[in-house]
Parts: sequence; structure tokens; C-alpha cells
Amino acid sequence: MLMSDLKLFAGSSNSWKIHLLAGTNLYHQGCGSKITEQNLTDASLFEIPGVPLTNGQTASTEEVVTFRFEGGTLIWLDIIASVTLGTAPSLLPYHHYNIADASKTKLHEIMGCKNWAMRLLARLSALQASKDTKPSEDVDPIKFDDEADAIKKEIAARIAQENLEDSDSEPLHRPTNSEHDITLITYLFALSTQIYLHLITQNFTQLHTLQSAISAVTIMLQTQKIGTHLLPACVMPLFMVACVAGPGCEQELFRKCFNGGWVAETGMRHRERLGGVLEDIWALRDARGDLVWGDVLEVVGDLLLI
Repeated sequence: MLMSDLKLFAGSSNSWKIHLLAGTNLYHQGCGSKITEQNLTDASLFEIPGVPLTNGQTASTEEVVTFRFEGGTLIWLDIIASVTLGTAPSLLPYHHYNIADASKTKLHEIMGCKNWAMRLLARLSALQASKDTKPSEDVDPIKFDDEADAIKKEIAARIAQENLEDSDSEPLHRPTNSEHDITLITYLFALSTQIYLHLITQNFTQLHTLQSAISAVTIMLQTQKIGTHLLPACVMPLFMVACVAGPGCEQELFRKCFNGGWVAETGMRHRERLGGVLEDIWALRDARGDLVWGDVLEVVGDLLLI
């Protein structure tokens, strides 16, 4: 139901914000009161069928599966919205257990990317918000740098742990929703977190240090390892990489990507505007040497990056 609403309203002013806010408010009501009354172990009643609820009833398997899917969808959209708007995710307090590695809510079953990469993306959007939504004198630089460094190390460790850099050695054209597709999508999100961290901490300076991440994505596009059927799941990370792509061949590759037939075929009409937004961002990069990520968000406006 929420996704249907977003298809209708994602490209219409800020209407999608109203629908998403209603969803996250319901999530807070459903989860928040339980968390304040129960310890974290008891919070597993949202995860495991057959655990007694506070009213003495028993959750059915169908109810639990529905909760996981709807809750996971809300968490995913809330994270992407926070990147789009430059805010901390509303549902961030629940991430450490509702999308923990061991959680039965698996975001890759909903939107293709594994939980750990989405948690890191959420931490980054919260880090960005901690800097951009406060007066500069209220930002603790030591705390900010420590969190940025911790996220950087975890991104690198996770990529190494899951051997994501070896994903290019796999054969092309696997079936949709295969394990290989999940690996590619997760790798793409992980690479985008590296770029996002750089933009938060260094803005658009020293972009040459991102060349390894940019090249990994451009190679996947050029060799069609990211098939057309995967592109709708990768809008946010592809857009993030495109923002820092170099002039010439790299930008032309993303220009073709975001003006491809898949954009109009998905039913998400707002995606048709992303190509023009990228052109505006590239023009700003050429014109200004002091461009910051907040300037990019002003150009993006109310476009939800899904």
C-alpha cells in the first residue's frame, strides 16, 4: 500500500513525505511503546511467531511476516529519504536490532541490499545531519571525526569480509533476485557509502581519492554486470556515484544510464527527472570550487532517490 502511494506521489512536490511520515509514525507507535516496556530480548516478539504478546494473544506467522515486510519497507524508505533530505532516519533507534545481521527482517529480500550496508548508510545520513542541522559551534569535531573514522573502517572491513571486490569474477546474467544479484546490489551500496562519507567529510575536494570506487561502478555498468533488471534497485547508489563522476566518458556513461528506457518503464515517474538533475549538479561542479553536499540536496529537492 505504501509503495503504491509512493509511486503516485514520489514525483509530486513533497506529498511522499506526508505518506512516509504517516508510516513511520505508525512504526513508532507499534515498536516504541513495546521497547520502553520490554527489554531488547522481549522485543523479539516482533520477529518470532508464537511469542506471547502483552494482551495474551499469539502472533500468527502471517502477521509476523507482514510486519517484517512492511516494517522493512518503511526502514528502507526512511533511510533513502534521510539521504535525500539531509536528515537523520526517523527509525534509526530501531536499526540495531530490527535490521541487525541476525534479524529475521532481511532488507535484501525487499529491496536487494543487505542489512549491514543499509545500517551504514543510515549512520552516515545521521552523521551528515549532525553537522548540517546544527550551528557550527555546536558540532563536536572530535566526536564527528571519531564516528566518521569508525564508519570508514567498518565499510572497508565489511567489503573485505564478504569478498565483495571479487564479485566481478562471477558470470554475467544471473536470474533476477539471485544471490549474485544481491551481492552486486550490496556492493554498489557499499561503494556509495564510501563516496557519501567522502562528500560529508571533504565535500567535492580531492575526488581523485574516490577513483577506485567510481571505476568499480563504471566497469559494472559497462560490462552489464548490473543488468537492466537491477537498475531500479540501485537508483540511490548510482546517483551518488554519478554526482562525483569525472567529465567525459564517466559522466556520459551515467547520462545514458539515467536516460535509459528502464527509467520510464518502472512506473516511478519522478525518475525521469534524475538525468536533468545530474546535469545541473555537474554544471555546478564546473562552476564552483566550493560545492558541498548540501548544495546537491538543494538541487535534488523533493526527489526521492528510489
